[in-house]
Amino acid sequence: MKMTTQQKAEVVTEMLDYVYIEQCQDISVLRAIYENLLRNENGKFPDLEYATKMRLSALLPEKENEQGKVNPKQMTSQEEVDREKTALQNWIECTNENATSIDDSASECQKRNQSSQPQLVAP
Repeated sequence: MKMTTQQKAEVVTEMLDYVYIEQCQDISVLRAIYENLLRNENGKFPDLEYATKMRLSALLPEKENEQGKVNPKQMTSQEEVDREKTALQNWIECTNENATSIDDSASECQKRNQSSQPQLVAP
């Protein structure tokens, strides 16, 4: 898939694969995949993003790597890590609240069912 400098490669789901990325020789395709991964268009895949970044780094001339177009040493920012930790903590708290609410509801239903059951009287 050859592209001119004006064109961008179209990224299809099959390209979001470690084997494809490792075998790809086309820098423009790898850049398109990397940009797609950064935009989280098909989900968030930080390991695949990193693998793509490393592959680009291996293929790019040294001069382009120095200009910062691809910096394999740059990992997830602390701000992003903090944001994800907060989101995870919020999810855990919400899940715990829902579980407690479900347990409370089940207990109340069980109590109501026990009190409303007819009493059998022996003849």
